[in-house]
Amino acid sequence: MLMIMPRPLIAHLSYLFFFSFLSVSVSTAAALVQNVTVDALGNTDHADFQTNGSPQYLPATQDWTFTTTGRSNDAQALSVRTNVQNATLVLTTAQPTTAFFWRGYLPGTAARYSVCIDCSSVDEVGDIITLTSEDTTTDGNRSSPVILFASKPLTNTTHTVALRNLRNTIDGVVGQLIVDAFIFTADV
Repeated sequence: MLMIMPRPLIAHLSYLFFFSFLSVSVSTAAALVQNVTVDALGNTDHADFQTNGSPQYLPATQDWTFTTTGRSNDAQALSVRTNVQNATLVLTTAQPTTAFFWRGYLPGTAARYSVCIDCSSVDEVGDIITLTSEDTTTDGNRSSPVILFASKPLTNTTHTVALRNLRNTIDGVVGQLIVDAFIFTADV
């Protein structure tokens, strides 16, 4: 027996099928872009995201202090800090990323930092962040970290980030650079 459907019903079903298919493909593609957190040791909160080894601590690892933050609800509970002028933390991603964020704690004194993304050398100065004494906290710590730097959109490729502690020319001091985590936006 041949069943003939009315023409408006056929048109409605094909319309429904098209948009059901379209919405599945859009939501699947959008779910792949995520923020991935990288802690002070290079550990990530996403199994599919890799860095090119552990972060480099320059001039030497002993110029940096590693601290457990005590935030039990955070998988990446390790921060790193330094008071050394020109101390630099360098991290290279092994996978393409399109944005970078530095999450840290405000220092107890004025501070000045350089964030250099894809610079030709570690000594090159990038974007300058200056915190005056009015921007800082009295104890050099907060109960929660804040985003201290957010990049402009990056090309979807691997990136090297160099974060350096500089002398603050306004107050004439070397502040404390505190990194809670690097956050990258990536297709994972």
